[in-house]
Amino acid sequence: QADHKNLYTTFLLLKRVLESSPEFADIAQAFIAYVTAVTRAEERDPSIKVKSLDEVEIMLSKKIDNWIAEGEARGEARGEAKGKEKGKIEGKVEGKVEGRKEAQLAIALTLLQKGLDKAMIAEATELSLEEIEDLAKNI
Repeated sequence: QADHKNLYTTFLLLKRVLESSPEFADIAQAFIAYVTAVTRAEERDPSIKVKSLDEVEIMLSKKIDNWIAEGEARGEARGEAKGKEKGKIEGKVEGKVEGRKEAQLAIALTLLQKGLDKAMIAEATELSLEEIEDLAKNI
């Protein structure tokens, strides 16, 4: 779970060291075998025969690209899920506000039809006097 950039940079430094001298050839081959085993490259595709550090670099580069793509996909999925949940919550809140407003208007309309004072209706329903006046125009 190393940082992808640091992993790749570390590999490039190791590659440079292993290629710097023929005396590191055995270590380079052991490293190639190790990376091949860890990535299970040959298990997934028996035609893969990693023989050089250049091939390890290509394989590692592709692997990192895949890790990044998978991480982005997971991040997008999490973001989508959070967005949907936030939307549900906001929708519920907005729905409650709208429902409350509709109930206030319905009560105000009933009270207007009964002839109650507009100021009293505004106070009782927590609607503005202007809203009550507008409602009274439609009776």
